[in-house]
Amino acid sequence: MPAFRLVLALWMTLGTVVCTTARALAIDSSASAVSARTATTAGKHLRVRYEPRPDPIPLDEPFAIRVYVEPDASSSTRTASPSGRRIEVRGWMPEHLHGMPLAPLVTPAGDGVWNVDGMLLHMTGHWQLFIDVMDDDKRDRATFDVELR
Repeated sequence: MPAFRLVLALWMTLGTVVCTTARALAIDSSASAVSARTATTAGKHLRVRYEPRPDPIPLDEPFAIRVYVEPDASSSTRTASPSGRRIEVRGWMPEHLHGMPLAPLVTPAGDGVWNVDGMLLHMTGHWQLFIDVMDDDKRDRATFDVELR
């Protein structure tokens, strides 16, 4: 029976290594990084794009992002004026069930653009950036997957 447990443990370890390696190899060619930084919100009405500064996002060092929000071209729903719009940004590590250790500072830059300072992704692995867009009493979310090595 101990040999079976050893084989099972080795098999599970190999599967984890293969999955982690495949995920790491799928990251960050320039074209895919840019397209991965643009998303339609869950409500399908807005398009959100972010640019990290510096790029690529550093591990365990503060960084900033610039966020752009505009109506999605394919949406027929009218959204509120950008002047009444607000955003919130969170980093979340779903495999560890925790977020960033810092609360970022969001500053409007005008015309659907915001500067977000004080971002910190302090661990390697899979992160999600949630960018919530608020128009009056409505909230819509764009989710971005980020892999940090």
